Amino acid sequence: MVCGNREYGFEHIKGRHMDDWANKAMITGDKWMDLMDYTIEATLRHPEATSQRDGKTCYARKIWMYDKRNGEVTGKFFWSHVIVKDSNGDIITAYPTGSGDHRCTS
Repeated sequence: MVCGNREYGFEHIKGRHMDDWANKAMITGDKWMDLMDYTIEATLRHPEATSQRDGKTCYARKIWMYDKRNGEVTGKFFWSHVIVKDSNGDIITAYPTGSGDHRCTS
């Protein structure tokens, strides 16, 4: 992932989605950046949904949460979304959403 700026990359994710990741990390006992990092990797390696539009690809994966502090499954999940620029593979953004449907739609 590139450092980027307010529009893409790590700086965009930190500025726009850090609180979203931090809210999920409170449930799992992770640091927000660690949760984001391994969730991005899992989503890109094994997406459950993809869509392409305007030179970008959206990847989505359901992430089941467990509490690292006690090793127990929480029974909760979220959808991880990673948007990648097709021309160079740069990550534009990555964000979690609730337990509804994913947002990778054409």
